[in-house]
Amino acid sequence: MVAFSKSQFNFIGLFSATFCMVHCLVFPLMTIIPVGFSNNHWVDLFFTFIGMLAVVKITKKIGLNPITILLWFSISVVTLSILAEMFFHKHYLTLYLGFTGLIFGHIFIHFKYKH
Repeated sequence: MVAFSKSQFNFIGLFSATFCMVHCLVFPLMTIIPVGFSNNHWVDLFFTFIGMLAVVKITKKIGLNPITILLWFSISVVTLSILAEMFFHKHYLTLYLGFTGLIFGHIFIHFKYKH
């Protein structure tokens, strides 16, 4: 099994959150332009799972502090927003709040721990 360092999990989490946010911002344009894409909630949940793995790993390494609370709050908001969208077929703007929190949380970890 491959062992990842804190900085690698931090990068994976940052990449996942940023990629998901770009996906969510670009998707409305893709619905207007007929390019054959459709929104798949399972893809959203997959990236949320990747983000959650990164949050779990980082939290275990650095313990409970304001940054990890921000990360857990943000990943919870993202997960609940995606699940609500799946079940109620309504897009919630809280999703962007969650992604923004994840991005800032990973940036704060990077600068605080210099990984």
